[in-house]
Amino acid sequence: MTGLLSSSAVQAAVENTSPPTGEQARQYHFDSANMDQDYRIYVPKNYDPAKRYPLVIDLHGVNANPDTDFKGGELANAAQKYGFIVVAPKGIGEDPMFWGSIYPFKLADPDIDPARDMRPLPADQQYYAKDIPGLSSVMFAMSAPEAEQKRLWSEQDALNVLALTQREYNIDPDRIYLLGNSAGAGGVLYLAAKYADKWAAIAPVNGVVAPWSYPVSRLEDVPLLFVHGSEDKIASSQAIQAIIDGVNAQGGEARLLRVAGGKHADTWYMALDDIFSFFAQHKRADNS
Repeated sequence: MTGLLSSSAVQAAVENTSPPTGEQARQYHFDSANMDQDYRIYVPKNYDPAKRYPLVIDLHGVNANPDTDFKGGELANAAQKYGFIVVAPKGIGEDPMFWGSIYPFKLADPDIDPARDMRPLPADQQYYAKDIPGLSSVMFAMSAPEAEQKRLWSEQDALNVLALTQREYNIDPDRIYLLGNSAGAGGVLYLAAKYADKWAAIAPVNGVVAPWSYPVSRLEDVPLLFVHGSEDKIASSQAIQAIIDGVNAQGGEARLLRVAGGKHADTWYMALDDIFSFFAQHKRADNS
């Protein structure tokens, strides 16, 4: 893969049929970005190289990183319980530009007016914009021109880490899933639409793109569990429902999991048991 060199751990695994298990901090050299890039992985302790394993790619949100996503132990516990491998890329910088997303991020707004707030922005405002006059308190988040390289590298980093994990461990190509909170949810939706043939199912949490911008038809064969905390004040619940309705109208499978008491930062790990259970019920529709 262009821009990808294997980590020392992957090189060691080439010579060792029993790669390491448990929670691990990893690093690889990202050639295109000319940097050493961190990621974190959890492998079930009873990993058997002769068996194929499902894989969850976890995309963190703004002001988070792979370490913070694993910090409380909930993610590792769910991976061990369900027999999944979980890998968490870092992205570029503290804000990985929504993992490459080209879709505006839709914030909650108690005074939402769909005719005003859920429409395309003018061409000269298709960037990272806050509090645009005439759009009430809605934020649309897109990459500014000067951040374009960072956006592209963050997307590639997620794909690089996927490739590294597939090389080192016996991953079932029909059971690869996307999970992400907040800005990570925007990344999940973006990567799901762009590479729809890769994923068995996806779970964006407390984050949503503007429905008018999103190609819901791309998720016809990608089951979607949208998770939203009842106390989340950032993602628009109306926009979440609009995406769900759009996917279902196209003949896909989309549902909402409402987490009572869930706030923006904690809903995702409160719902991990439901999310992994949902993943375990789905394989990739087109495995040709």
